[in-house]
Amino acid sequence: MVYEFIENRFVPINGIIANNRGFLYGDGFFETMLILNGRPTFWRERLLRISGTLSYLKITLNVSFNDLYQALTSVAGNEISTFQRARLSFIRSGAGKYRPEVNECDIFLQLESVDEIQFSGSPIKNFDMGKLKIPSDVAGNFKLIGKHYQVLAALEAEERNVDDLVLLNNKDEICETISGNIFALKDGQFITPNLSSGCLNGVIRNVLLENNLCIEDSMSLTDIQNSEALFSTNSISGITQLVKNGTKTVGADIVEDLKTKLNQLLLNSTLDLRGSQP
Repeated sequence: MVYEFIENRFVPINGIIANNRGFLYGDGFFETMLILNGRPTFWRERLLRISGTLSYLKITLNVSFNDLYQALTSVAGNEISTFQRARLSFIRSGAGKYRPEVNECDIFLQLESVDEIQFSGSPIKNFDMGKLKIPSDVAGNFKLIGKHYQVLAALEAEERNVDDLVLLNNKDEICETISGNIFALKDGQFITPNLSSGCLNGVIRNVLLENNLCIEDSMSLTDIQNSEALFSTNSISGITQLVKNGTKTVGADIVEDLKTKLNQLLLNSTLDLRGSQP
């Protein structure tokens, strides 16, 4: 179902209009989140990323975060499903070509039910190293509309008959996976690439960093080859273990312990009533 934010509420529409600036110029960004029992998970962390992306794109938000939260929970709370996937799209309004006429934005919501999230045990994906390289650019830190690198990487994974790819940047540093951040277990410590690698400034990544459950550092192919365990994160699936040929790594149990901690943080985030403001 697709909704547009109009007068402080989300109103059902037939679809996102094709002649908006997001369609014409990729002039906007999106935020994907898991909705649990009608409430968005890690809302405070998402608002920090939304605020940063608005600033980067020089887009003005003409609604309070509190009103946005209330509108989102009002719609999501009417759904029967416990687990939902929500995508908020922020598209610069108005006409113009490369130079926009205004800097306000239109907000769209796409909401769909998802299968019950696996709270015990981690999904497992077979992975390989990707051939496509990601630019080590600050733009990669944001969820901008144009995601052609990820689309091409997903097509490459399909051609090579693997579930996921670990992607390098143009400096041959480890960057991310197709749809999430990557983590390696090394000497008992989880590490994830710095934002300078061009990786996504992921919400789950930030939650793990804020709670001292991992550190960020530059990562090389050697770190992947010598890791005791590998996993990726994104907002819908949480933690997914990455393996070769379906074989669990020696650090798989440590990853499971981390997933248990993350699940508790996820549940707590939906009860944090401070979450309507960053």
